[in-house]
Amino acid sequence: MRRFVAAFFRHPFTLILPAILIPLVVVFLVRSLASSYTSSATIFITSNPYVTVSAGSTNPYSTPAQNLQADISEYLTHNSFLLSVANHTDMPKTYKQGAGDIDSQMEARIQSGLTITPVGNGTLTIQYSDPNAHVAAQVITALLQQYLTQSIQDAENTAQNTIKIFQQKLQNDEAQLRSDDEQINQYIQQHPNTDVATDSTLAVLQATYQNDLAQVTSDQQELQKLNSSTGIIASLYTFEVTDPPTIPTTPTVKSKTTLTAMIGGVALGLGVSLGLIGLLAVADRRIHSRDDLVEAFPLPVLEVIPRLRGLLEETPVVGSEEALNHLSQVPVLATLPRFAESSGTQAASQALSTRAEDE
Repeated sequence: MRRFVAAFFRHPFTLILPAILIPLVVVFLVRSLASSYTSSATIFITSNPYVTVSAGSTNPYSTPAQNLQADISEYLTHNSFLLSVANHTDMPKTYKQGAGDIDSQMEARIQSGLTITPVGNGTLTIQYSDPNAHVAAQVITALLQQYLTQSIQDAENTAQNTIKIFQQKLQNDEAQLRSDDEQINQYIQQHPNTDVATDSTLAVLQATYQNDLAQVTSDQQELQKLNSSTGIIASLYTFEVTDPPTIPTTPTVKSKTTLTAMIGGVALGLGVSLGLIGLLAVADRRIHSRDDLVEAFPLPVLEVIPRLRGLLEETPVVGSEEALNHLSQVPVLATLPRFAESSGTQAASQALSTRAEDE
């Protein structure tokens, strides 16, 4: 750890630069490559055929905008609908021929870039982001067109199924009406002098007949309504595109993407800096301090000569303590003590001391 920290302080700017430059480069590349074009449209709902209860909400009824958003979102869960939207744009042309699984890529592309937001009670805002500016506007237009087409088709299918149900219901109600009529005729034949005003049984039979007759009439009216296009349109959402989508001219980048790139760049830059510090600490085996010397040699360190500041010229200074005192610019910090000498080395030590003093 000590060598690690020392390596950093010996090269501070060299090691800080990667932590600064790499995040800037990463953010620049992300903003250049991950940019997309966003187009939007605003639609106003002119007719809302359904009012659904929202459980657990303070408002017991959903707004028309919320209903339409839920209806469109339901269609977006079907792959066939997403492919129909994509095929009515230039999106398939943006892929290379022979590329695999284009359908899945287009489905994910539409789902990830589309945002539908209710604004007020009867207004929706639809936004779509795409790497291609023309496709960004085309997807919104194709989405609204395909929604109308698909919803009309589904309404027609629903109407056909409902017609079959009401036809069977009408047959049952007509059979019941005929049965009521027969009961009345039989009762009158059995009681030729009876009167509705005085005969309660006949009055009940007449009332039952009138109720069944009203039910048959209602069934016929409902069937007539279902067989007409007016009934189908009444069961659909109708809206106007107040602000149609336009082709965007400038790309945009989501703030979340930029923030993620910045955090990733900082982490990468710090990792590179720490890696460089580690390499420098391992590769540099020079002795820079007393601790380095202790690690390198198993010998006790008697004294460390500090760096002397204030010298006019960096020239070696030798001699005795008295000689060093004449140099006013060099403070004498310490002198090495004389050690007891053995008989074998005494002569050599005295000669070395005398030579140093003479110099």
